This record gives sequence, structure tokens and C-alpha cells, in this order.
Amino acid sequence: MERPVALITGALTGIGRATAVAFAQQGAGIVVSGRHDEVRVNAISPGPVETGMLSRFAGTAQREAGMAAAVPLKRLGRPEEIARLIVFVASDQGSFSTGAIFCADGGKAAL
Repeated sequence: MERPVALITGALTGIGRATAVAFAQQGAGIVVSGRHDEVRVNAISPGPVETGMLSRFAGTAQREAGMAAAVPLKRLGRPEEIARLIVFVASDQGSFSTGAIFCADGGKAAL
């Protein structure tokens, strides 16, 4: 990739917007995000999930199995499970939740 890409948060107004415009004028690719006081702020806190990143982190199948054994549900999460929670929290169904951290960790936080 020869073209720089900038991620700019708070890009709806003010300095963030001006920065996004400046990068675009210089030919950079930009990814922008922003919110108004109305777009809730929540966080998803996943536990160990079956991903390539987890496999690289664990290094061996034995260490990965050890991670799964430490989860109260005795298994790793699946990416689709985390994705469904993210969609729910961001949807109108989760509209009364704000400022919350949703743990999707098979019960590890409850220990």
C-alpha cells in the first residue's frame, strides 16, 4: 500500500472535521467516525474467542485448550457470538443502554 490511510475520530465537527478534510485534500484515504450527544457509547469486552489472533497468542493447541478450560462455560467464544452482541447493543433493541461494558467472556468476569 502506497497511499496513507488515516483514522480520524470525532470527525463530525470542529478540529476532527477539519483534519479529515485536510487529509483528504492531500490524497490520503480516510476513515472517519463521530457522534452527537443523542449515538450511545457502550463497550464490548470479549473473553477468549476462537480467532487466528488467539491461536497466534496461545502458540500451541495445548495452551489454547488451557484458556478454554479457564472459562466457566469450558469453551472459547465464537466470533459470531460477539458480533451478535455488538449488533444488539448498537440496535434500537439496546437503545436504553449507554455507558455500559458488556462482558462476553463465558462467565470469566463473574469469578
